Amino acid sequence: MIEEGNIDLFEKYQHDDLTSDEKKAFEARLVYDSEFKESYEKYLRVGEGISEHYRSELKNKLKDFDKQLSEKKKFSYWKLTGAIAAVFILGITITRLFSTNNYETIVTNHWKKETGLPVKMSTKGKYDDAMNAFKMEEWSTCIKELQPLQTDTANYYLGLSYYEIKEYQKAIATFEQIPSTSNYIHNAQFRLGLLYLLSNLPKDIEKATNLFQQLSIHTEHPELVQSAKIILEKIK
Repeated sequence: MIEEGNIDLFEKYQHDDLTSDEKKAFEARLVYDSEFKESYEKYLRVGEGISEHYRSELKNKLKDFDKQLSEKKKFSYWKLTGAIAAVFILGITITRLFSTNNYETIVTNHWKKETGLPVKMSTKGKYDDAMNAFKMEEWSTCIKELQPLQTDTANYYLGLSYYEIKEYQKAIATFEQIPSTSNYIHNAQFRLGLLYLLSNLPKDIEKATNLFQQLSIHTEHPELVQSAKIILEKIK
């Protein structure tokens, strides 16, 4: 049973209606409060069940429609063709809608906020202006400061900043520049997988699946392993 108060909180989190502090508190509670996390996962499963319900309802309507056609011997061929096409298009639309929403939910739940690099107080470092902007969520300024630096660190935070302003293709291109030898590679690949899911294109879903499968066996990053396994279960 999901507590009524939690349902309201879960819905606000899903619709991004929480303040920045409330969102941080929510995500922290998912880590230390196992009962709260279990309740939230149950809430997500209920949402997925609703999607399945609509898919099942569409199938039942198609069966009923087919039965009615068999009983009407003088049904117009063109009306039949048009009706089937309409139902087919509706089915595709509904399926894509629920599938897209499901991927968006996965991305929202697993895209963890970064706090940014520490800013030096005594001497000014090359990332300080960018990190001040990052911490203040001044994304345009942050991007402007990071672009000339052309380092793995700059590209990682540049990709995060592009995501925040919904420039997903730029975020993908930036994360893809991070080499396999970088300290940021595993986190960048995890972010890439989530961004591929957002496109909802078969080729990108395949890319995401491959990335999460690779990450699920990297034992040196247990938090990514767990998240990758959860995502793989949801996108089967």
